[in-house]
Amino acid sequence: MLNDKAALRSRLLAARAALSPEQRQDAARALAEHALTLLPEPLSAAAPPVVAGYVSVGAEPGTRALLDALRARGVRVLLPVLLPDNDLDWGSYQGQERLERAGRGLLEPDGDRLGPAAVCTAGLVLLPGLAVDRRGIRLGRAAAAATTGCSPGSTGRTGPQPGWRRCCTTPRCWARSRPRSTTARSTRR
Repeated sequence: MLNDKAALRSRLLAARAALSPEQRQDAARALAEHALTLLPEPLSAAAPPVVAGYVSVGAEPGTRALLDALRARGVRVLLPVLLPDNDLDWGSYQGQERLERAGRGLLEPDGDRLGPAAVCTAGLVLLPGLAVDRRGIRLGRAAAAATTGCSPGSTGRTGPQPGWRRCCTTPRCWARSRPRSTTARSTRR
């Protein structure tokens, strides 16, 4: 299985690298359009939503336009900061001009660090990935740092708290459960 995943990663990375600049731009636009539909409506100025995202690098579909669009809508955007032990801290996105180069070719926000538990304030967590299957299982680059910061709790590492559910098979990856709308009605009988 491990070799199958490594082979699949290699094929997906090669296909991504073969995309033209126009195809990458189209992918970034589609990503932004879809991600923006996941925000609650209407947005509250009194309690703005919090989204944990990431800054794309290399041949990944671009996220910078999405990050700017979220910020322009009043969303508080958190970005990961990779720690020396490969765990994640978080910082606030303050615009592209406030990103600084970090290890592994990453871009991270400058400014204050918010601590590993900051991600627990996010109502939406956007993760990088190479592919996602129909069950929602994400295939990443085999570096667990992208998901290990998602574990909710007082320290960001203690397991699920009320209102959180398992979001994938990664042992420490959780997502906040969205309450069902009281006005939505099912069309199934």
